[in-house]
Amino acid sequence: MLAGLFATVLALVIFVLSLVFVPPLVGLLIALAAAAALTAVAVAKSTDVALWMIGARPAHPVEHARLHNLVESLCFSSGLPKPGVHVVEDSSINAFAAGRGPRHAAIGVTSGLLRSFTPIELEAVLAHELSRVKSYEVLVSTLAVTMVGLVASPLPDDVSTRLVTGAGGARQDFVADITGVSLTRYPPGLISALEKVRQDETLVRVRSTSAAQLWLEPFGPAAEVRPGEVDRSRLDARIEALREL
Repeated sequence: MLAGLFATVLALVIFVLSLVFVPPLVGLLIALAAAAALTAVAVAKSTDVALWMIGARPAHPVEHARLHNLVESLCFSSGLPKPGVHVVEDSSINAFAAGRGPRHAAIGVTSGLLRSFTPIELEAVLAHELSRVKSYEVLVSTLAVTMVGLVASPLPDDVSTRLVTGAGGARQDFVADITGVSLTRYPPGLISALEKVRQDETLVRVRSTSAAQLWLEPFGPAAEVRPGEVDRSRLDARIEALREL
């Protein structure tokens, strides 16, 4: 549906522009062909576009050896191929996952998270993000960020962010929490991690707030909402659900 909407918008724009230069029938054929080609490119490059919007860079294998080791261990346990591992230079505490599926995925954390989290908390968050990759939840979110985000880019940030969030659908955070905990077998690790995210009062700075849907906590720092205006009730509910385990 997202790809169809993106292609339709492109086809309409190209068709209207083509009427200035060619007959309508020729313009329609050009618009359909161009829209199909651009949509295919957008899908193929959606992970790269999402990473650019986030401002992520590949994690250095030596400087971030612990991060790579934890991801490799979790991927071995879950039967997933190792995704691209990235770091966002920012003082906030957050993490993200993006991609079209397990073989075309990327996960990452902010430098603030690396400084603040213990190895157990870091492993818990990475397991959560990998579970979103394994369930293909990131596929819809990444396509929404790439396609709807690009189409809505001329609009104000708050409007484009709402459109992308709506197109991405309901997040399966509770499911990802449970699946992630099944990998680590230690619920207190994720509980402690989410409590630190809830207490964080810094704002992550990204190139586009449309990418907020990809983050561990999309309604707070990633959405550029000030701490006093953030609704933490969903995080509270997730923490309580984990405590019941």
